[in-house]
Amino acid sequence: PVSWTTIATGRGPGEHGIFDFIQREVGGYLPRLSLLKQKQGLNLKGTTEYENPIRGTPFWEISSKRGIASTVIRWPLTFPAQPVHGRMLSGLGVPEITGLLNKYTLFTTISKTKTNPAADGAEHVVQVKRKGDRIETQIRGPMRQEAFRAVELQIPLQIEILEGGEAANLEVDGRSQRVEVGAWSNWFEAKFRVGILKKAKVTFKFYLQSTRPELRLYQTSLQIDPRDPVFRISFPDHYAAEIARENGLYYTQGM
Repeated sequence: PVSWTTIATGRGPGEHGIFDFIQREVGGYLPRLSLLKQKQGLNLKGTTEYENPIRGTPFWEISSKRGIASTVIRWPLTFPAQPVHGRMLSGLGVPEITGLLNKYTLFTTISKTKTNPAADGAEHVVQVKRKGDRIETQIRGPMRQEAFRAVELQIPLQIEILEGGEAANLEVDGRSQRVEVGAWSNWFEAKFRVGILKKAKVTFKFYLQSTRPELRLYQTSLQIDPRDPVFRISFPDHYAAEIARENGLYYTQGM
């Protein structure tokens, strides 16, 4: 992020403000991500807002002011997407729907007593219980503010082991897919009601690693749906959807 921001602005870190992937909070010693800058409070729809973390003027702003059209594709630290004379698709720094850079999940029947709760990534593991060939669990989504507390939104995930464990049927939000062991699913789609007037649409995939003797099902981060993004990931707003129409769904998460 330091190099790309230096290239974009022609300034050094002391001027554009990006020194690493993380930086120290002003007034304390807690680290925070340099790639995302969250505004204080929520907007009128009850959802989080972000602002661009860099200082200085990137070259596409200069070219835009002079009427020179630019297309900026996946340039780091362009989230949220900025108005340009042309088009922009944000790159490194675009979060997934929970506002984090990566909140993948591993659903497994392996007992927690057989895993190391202090291991790297242990917070991403969801232990599930099998009843015959069926498993019912929840996909963890973004937080929503309710009264004086934050509530984690969830949607049901149903898993049915098929044909002696060679495949599984996965059902989310009324849609199901058959996935072979050792293979990826196609895109799944779902919605979370994140605010009073706002639904967040997400897309994601599964990778079925094994069903026997233990289930191991990997779920990608919940991607912002480019056809109806809850945050501004492109400029103009319809540009992300235009790419999806022409090429199919794609990962919107920055890295």
